[in-house]
Amino acid sequence: MQKTRDKTNLSPAQGAQAQPPLETEGGCSELEAEQAAADQRPATRQRILQAALETLAERHLANTRLRHIAEKAGLHYGNLHYYFHSKNELYLALLDTMLQPITCERKAMLADASIPPAQKLDTLLQRNQELIERGVELRVILDFLVQSGGNAPVRKKLQSMYRSWRGDMAAIIEQGIAQGEFHPTQPHLLPVLVVSLIEGYTNQYLLDPDAYDPGQYFAGIRAVLYGLLEAGE
Repeated sequence: MQKTRDKTNLSPAQGAQAQPPLETEGGCSELEAEQAAADQRPATRQRILQAALETLAERHLANTRLRHIAEKAGLHYGNLHYYFHSKNELYLALLDTMLQPITCERKAMLADASIPPAQKLDTLLQRNQELIERGVELRVILDFLVQSGGNAPVRKKLQSMYRSWRGDMAAIIEQGIAQGEFHPTQPHLLPVLVVSLIEGYTNQYLLDPDAYDPGQYFAGIRAVLYGLLEAGE
């Protein structure tokens, strides 16, 4: 007798109506069996996101299809829809996965009154240097940035990233001014200037990583930034 599927075990992302499983030879539903096992693995969603990151880094956004991500994750293509309803939903979740740890660390550091503002800025620069040297996440984010003109949700997500980055840097500079540590003449321009210096170098590094040493370049950014922070003394 055919066993009735327990609807309580369906993933929340599956929606109200499940797509019919693909039947294999002999009447065995390979897709349904795989989904039943996948529902018992909380790490499946994260595995898909990691597979998406690796696939996009290898193939780039324009050449990536959901089946490529499914293959990398070791899942049947149809099972992706149990976790993400669309490619865009998957991509937005991937952006969150890449950006949230960076943002959370920055917010926590910003709120920590025991850390001097100069040390906070130095840590921000160090984290950006590490991100550039890893390369994988930045290649994917840059790819999204290039394609964001035709994708309003992705563009909004990236706009939020830059605003948060600049806003937190501005807040640290204000902390330094209040504590008498910084004396810039135009503090409102420093966040966008530093972000522009980092982004410009990022593009060059990803295209030609042997041309410029990240350590030397970020030492130069520090010299420029701290010089401007002391310009009003």
